[in-house]
Amino acid sequence: MSGLCALSDVKSWLDISTTVKDAKLQLFIDSLSQQMIAYLGYQAHRTTYTSEAHAINNNQLMYLNAAPIQSVSAVTLNGVTITAGTDANSYSMDEIDKKAGRLYRGSGWCGNYYTRNMTYDPVGGKRDFVCSYVAGWYFPEETGYLLTDAQSFNVTASLPYAISSACIQEVVGKYRKSISRAEGLTGYHEGGIAWTWANAKTGAESLDGGGLTNECREVLNQFKRWGFA
Repeated sequence: MSGLCALSDVKSWLDISTTVKDAKLQLFIDSLSQQMIAYLGYQAHRTTYTSEAHAINNNQLMYLNAAPIQSVSAVTLNGVTITAGTDANSYSMDEIDKKAGRLYRGSGWCGNYYTRNMTYDPVGGKRDFVCSYVAGWYFPEETGYLLTDAQSFNVTASLPYAISSACIQEVVGKYRKSISRAEGLTGYHEGGIAWTWANAKTGAESLDGGGLTNECREVLNQFKRWGFA
């Protein structure tokens, strides 16, 4: 799996034409990509999920494990095939549903429950809902990735350009701090010289210490698991 941005784009941004720094830059791309994906809260890479089972929730919405949904190949409920459509017993998904990674069914995702007291316990539903689907995006440098597709505001097959651009910025910032030997540096004052360094364990406001910049998080907030806010 490639990273959230392309090595060639990072090198263009830094005006690097040789391959001397490729290994270091790729390391930054890989590590920061994983940090960004962890912040998003779901596996963003395009993947096919087969026979993913969920407990019946007695709700009209069923959230899948991944997002955004690109296509659905099969849905069964209590072993019965549920088809896509507009009637109450079929399932459907609009643009918001695709982004959120969920399926809508007018009559609800109902099935067998463990009954407790006088009401159904939605947590106690049997895993009678099974879905096979494709979710996530093609990453830059992968076959299937198109920049024009990535720049669209709709659910597309390619990773949104806003995310890859944010990754480029993070990698560039990390690299520049590295070559200037300023990793972890958050403040410097001259005249009664004072240096401020990020805590290696809790430096969430800096690029280092396992954190992402505020600017990066602001971009990613637009793509965190839709529907759970």
